[in-house]
Amino acid sequence: MSFRNPLNGKYDKVNIAFLKERSHRTADPRHEFYKAILTSDTFEQYYEKVGGLVVKPDTTSYEVNADMEIKYVLRRGWIDTTK
Repeated sequence: MSFRNPLNGKYDKVNIAFLKERSHRTADPRHEFYKAILTSDTFEQYYEKVGGLVVKPDTTSYEVNADMEIKYVLRRGWIDTTK
């Protein structure tokens, strides 16, 4: 999937325990995004794995795509691009 302003380059996993916990929440369809974050070292790898995935969590009134979720994770500080 093509995103308007996709992220690129490497990222570091800052809060691995929390990312793992989110990846194990199989009732939440976003867990696939977290599995991809944990198994990728670059944004390009992440987008390659889940770039076409769009999910509708029960906790939102809108659909969530890979770009929205990785940017949310970056804003929350669970990953970092500054190393």
